[in-house]
Amino acid sequence: VLHYLRTHKVSVALLQETHFKTSKIPALPHKHFSKWYHSTYTTASRGVSIAIKIPFHFFTKIADAEGRYLFIKGKIGNSAYSIANLYAPNTHQVKWLMQTLQKLGQFAEGMKIVGGDFNLPINPIIDSTDASHISYPSLRRLTRILQGLHLVDVWRLLFPTANDYTFYSDAHDTYHRLDYIFLSQTYTSHIRKSRYW
Repeated sequence: VLHYLRTHKVSVALLQETHFKTSKIPALPHKHFSKWYHSTYTTASRGVSIAIKIPFHFFTKIADAEGRYLFIKGKIGNSAYSIANLYAPNTHQVKWLMQTLQKLGQFAEGMKIVGGDFNLPINPIIDSTDASHISYPSLRRLTRILQGLHLVDVWRLLFPTANDYTFYSDAHDTYHRLDYIFLSQTYTSHIRKSRYW
């Protein structure tokens, strides 16, 4: 993974399913990423990490005891940033995401960057090849929370009608877009490109 991030010149990486145990976080090489932040779990499951290459003046963080989310806050240059990495469970995703995003709203300052594995297609009509098992009213409530935080789906902003997917279910022969990057609406003019590899 580190080789991949170095090859693609990634400055900030949001990693999910790191599987680091709380009692045993590995010493990661600092040659490329000088700052690492983690949210871990008691067993070698779940886990999210944020790795930062660029100069980042760290203020504070909130790390979920379940290893499912991590919020960090600090400055890059003279600007405040709040970066959130989410790894939603594969059941009750909407409830979990709504609660987590509300916590983020209380924590965040400055530019918000929110990414991760949401474990659901937010708009199943264009982000999935089959019907959603999650109710559309629930998904609309989740969308309203994201809008209330003034967060914009970066990839969807650039590709409003395109289909691309991040997960394939072999058992059901279906594709879904479950992984997202959101950015504060006021900063969308800074977006140059977005793609799934």
